[in-house]
Amino acid sequence: MLLWATIVGAALIVLLLLAVTARAMDPQSRAERRRRHDPVPQQQWPHTRHPGARR
Repeated sequence: MLLWATIVGAALIVLLLLAVTARAMDPQSRAERRRRHDPVPQQQWPHTRHPGARR
C-alpha cells in the first residue's frame, strides 16, 4: 500500500513539474500570468463571493 502511495505521489509531482515547465516555456501564457498578477478590482468577479451559486 505504501509503495502505491509513493508511486502515485511521484507521478503527481512529475506531472506538476512538467506542467510548470511547459507553462514557463510558453511565451503567451507567460504574458497571461503577468497580466493575472496585476491588481484586479474585486467588482469584476462577483461570483467569487458565492462559489456555490450557479447562474
